Amino acid sequence: GLDTHREPNGWTIRQIAHHLADVEALTYPALLAALAEPGREWLGNPWPPDGWAAFLDYRHRAIEPSLALFDATRASVLALVACRPGRWHQSTRSATGSANPTVIALIGMLAGHALEHVEEIRAIRAATDGAHPAD
Repeated sequence: GLDTHREPNGWTIRQIAHHLADVEALTYPALLAALAEPGREWLGNPWPPDGWAAFLDYRHRAIEPSLALFDATRASVLALVACRPGRWHQSTRSATGSANPTVIALIGMLAGHALEHVEEIRAIRAATDGAHPAD
């Protein structure tokens, strides 16, 4: 059922898995910078999720490496914040000097993002029951 989707142009479960891994991997350096060098200038470049899905072939790639990346990134973040409990409110700063999201805000964003997609996967599975594989 990895290649099922709920809507004709919606992402498949496979594509969602790759997206989740990429978001975790892209946020990880921002977390590291905030933990190791609070106040450092950090330029978080926006990226187009749909473009990455196409350019990085989310539709056809095996998900096992992405699942391993997701798990490893989560485990590393947990270990880092466990050994540095007083640094949850640290952040980097943008080029304009304003504060970027804190460590705790970034972790909260990642947790909420993953949960939203887990619910999306559950909805796809409930709606399709494997009946509509992707084109």
